Amino acid sequence: MKLHQHRIGKGPELIMLHGWGLHSSIWSAGDNNLAEQLARHYRVTMIDLPGHGNSAALNEGFNFTTAIEIIADQLPPAAILLGWSLGGLLAQQLARQLPQQISQLILLTSTARFTQAEHWAAAMPTTTLDSFGSALSKNPAATVQRFLALQVRGSDNERQQLRDLKQALSESPSARPAALSSGLNILRDTDLRPGLAHIAQPTLCLYGQHDRIVPAAIGPSMATSIPQARHLTINGAGHAPFLSHPKQTGQAILEFIND
Repeated sequence: MKLHQHRIGKGPELIMLHGWGLHSSIWSAGDNNLAEQLARHYRVTMIDLPGHGNSAALNEGFNFTTAIEIIADQLPPAAILLGWSLGGLLAQQLARQLPQQISQLILLTSTARFTQAEHWAAAMPTTTLDSFGSALSKNPAATVQRFLALQVRGSDNERQQLRDLKQALSESPSARPAALSSGLNILRDTDLRPGLAHIAQPTLCLYGQHDRIVPAAIGPSMATSIPQARHLTINGAGHAPFLSHPKQTGQAILEFIND
């Protein structure tokens, strides 16, 4: 299966994986957007996950293993890998499986486990994702809109961010229902905590102060579990700091890569 990819810029390879319900256009949303910042220094490839945007859908959606296999087949060698939210969950596993192919890892408001568990309280209750799953079966479009609102809640420039998210969403085909359901299942069920110690790449864990989906309080646990990781919290940001604080987000990423 060939995933849709959009490339800009020249230089070393940098791959970007988006979050649930969206597509690669999100990286180009807003002024001074993250894709443009990074493309001044790198060859940036933005990938649409299966069934999202312009990527074809699998008939029954996809599971975590299938998504990893499909993305892995299309990654260039010696790439920097950046994943946001759900994309960050996929990026963690790809970094483990392809240590020679991925040079650095950037996890943008992502985590090894999205739902609460023992010794993992700084996460969403499983019931929250279950409620999204129940609503998804009745009205997929409304459920995605509700999730967009949750992503920006409590952050600076909340209304503008929501406008940017909705505008970006409208620029490519909407995610198919089976893909949306698959993504929620991955967010609810995946637990990568046991494998964090095996991520060999230098890693940046970047969080938003007011994130309601991946609380910034998870940052220290992520950074201490990954051998070569550091974490940073952007004040005033929610789940999409690259929209609310694009300059700070871009600067933090570039400083990490060049360190």
